[in-house]
Amino acid sequence: MFRSSSFFKNEVIIKSVIESKDFSQHPPLTTRTETLKSLMVHMDTPRSSAQLDYHKLGVTVDLFMFLPYGIDVKKTDVIIYEGTEYVPTGTLEDQGGRHLVNRLPLKLRGS
Repeated sequence: MFRSSSFFKNEVIIKSVIESKDFSQHPPLTTRTETLKSLMVHMDTPRSSAQLDYHKLGVTVDLFMFLPYGIDVKKTDVIIYEGTEYVPTGTLEDQGGRHLVNRLPLKLRGS
């Protein structure tokens, strides 16, 4: 039986930024709303062979984030782990097709 409490031991902050424009004014007013959400996940470094596979596709992967299935992380979100900012470099991948855990490849922000 899968026990999420023993697997998801790393805390991350997911920072989402939503921009909206109000065109009823001139010039239009842009509003930025930032939300921070704490989440327990499992962080793991990719094996050298996985990094090579992604490198062949022109994708940089510094970490894999394993998170509970059903949690949405957008490509524009920033994941903060141990004070370092990462961004998604791919899409959520259902691990084993069991709808329990998703994997998300991450890279250092700005790299």
